[in-house]
Amino acid sequence: MNIKEDFRLALRELVYPVCVVSAHNHETKVNHAITVSSVTSLSFDPPSILVCINKDSRIHSSLKKDSYFNVSFLSSSQSEISNLCGTDELSDKRFENEFWDFKNDVGFIKNSQSVISCVIKEITSYGSHSVFIGNVIEVIKNNDTKPLLYGKGDYLDI
Repeated sequence: MNIKEDFRLALRELVYPVCVVSAHNHETKVNHAITVSSVTSLSFDPPSILVCINKDSRIHSSLKKDSYFNVSFLSSSQSEISNLCGTDELSDKRFENEFWDFKNDVGFIKNSQSVISCVIKEITSYGSHSVFIGNVIEVIKNNDTKPLLYGKGDYLDI
């Protein structure tokens, strides 16, 4: 029995909203984005969320205390951008399309179900990931969409 593999397979059975976390590295002037499943609300006072990012991902070095990031909660029609941001081989092509808009140099995905903009207030390292706590500074909502969900190894529809 391999506990890591059993754990991964158990989590794969759950249903998650598909999110893309994006940031701008002001030192290198490079935009980064990654598809994630580990995003959750943390507090309503102050409004804050928690995002977990693998330390080996390219976006990780752009996420520093007091820097900004966006979480785009994808709509059901946006699986293409999820795949684009979730494939390492395509990382240089993530922003070569019309999916994006920018505010304060940080990208967000147009027509997402919602976008939550944050400033990083805390960073905790644990195992292979870092946990970023972001205070919410802006929310963009799109009430005319359904969420893009992922579970059992595939995109799901409500």
